[in-house]
This record gives sequence, structure tokens and C-alpha cells, in this order.
Amino acid sequence: MSSSPTAAVAYDSKLGKKGMKDTRAQWSKARTSFLASILKEFPRYRGQNGWEKEAWNAMAQRMNEKFVSSKFIVS
Repeated sequence: MSSSPTAAVAYDSKLGKKGMKDTRAQWSKARTSFLASILKEFPRYRGQNGWEKEAWNAMAQRMNEKFVSSKFIVS
């Protein structure tokens, strides 16, 4: 089973105005480099159209462990 195009890592921040959540990631060079390095660690989870959801969940967990001020989630 491969991931759908809607499966992505998003940053879950505090509730904004009118109860809306900001789901945009705040990317820095360090975060981008780390994500690129862990994408290379999951080739067996790569399907025809991208990475499987299991891989995205594992990558989000690794991102959260490294960058404790963030809360990356898979939607």
C-alpha cells in the first residue's frame, strides 16, 4: 500500500484565530537537511507513488524527537 498524495508531514501549532489550526511546517535548513537524510533511510517503504504512511509516521516521530519544539503530524 503506497501513500496517497495527501499524506504529508505537517506542523501542528497552537490554535489560531477563530479556532483554526496552522498546519504549515516552519522549515529551516536544519529541518530540511534532516528530513532529506531520513527519507534516504526508508527506501523499503517507498511505493510507486511515494512513501507509505508507516514510513511517514516513523519520519514524523524522528523529526519530533530531534526538534522538540515542533509537533509534526501525518495527516
